[in-house]
Amino acid sequence: IVSYEREVFDEDPLDFFVDTHEFQDPDCVAFYTESSKQRRHKALADLQREKDEDMRKIESFLEAKREARSEEFQSQLKKARSVMLSKQAKQRTQLAERHKKQVESDEKKVEEGIKWLTQRQRAELERRMQQHQKDAQRLGLTQERSATEWNKVSFELQSRHSHQYQQFEAKKKLT
Repeated sequence: IVSYEREVFDEDPLDFFVDTHEFQDPDCVAFYTESSKQRRHKALADLQREKDEDMRKIESFLEAKREARSEEFQSQLKKARSVMLSKQAKQRTQLAERHKKQVESDEKKVEEGIKWLTQRQRAELERRMQQHQKDAQRLGLTQERSATEWNKVSFELQSRHSHQYQQFEAKKKLT
């Protein structure tokens, strides 16, 4: 017993109070546990805020990138439209020039056609008149009878020539 007493007495009785012995107290353990929980929740909330902020930055970056691409696309589209409109205007001008030349060519052909038709009709009229005069002399027709016959032939020719001219005019309108 002496040795035990000596050990117990050799120790300083106040040594017990050097340590706080906090973890032996359930209230203290609950306090530390709750504090630790609160720190973890605060750290988790801070991480969530940082994550949300990073997500906003990423979304902002993606939105800016999308807008830049959209603007670039719109610019390319505008440029393509401009090129297309320029080509269309050039083609319209070329078509208008070709059309104008074609119309002028058609009008010239029509004028030439009218001249040709008029010459042909005149030549036919002269030929028929000469033929009529020869026939009248050969048959010995009187001048009055010859004039009556010529009026019939002349009327038929004029009627046919008028019909030819009308057909020509109808074709002229189609061109």
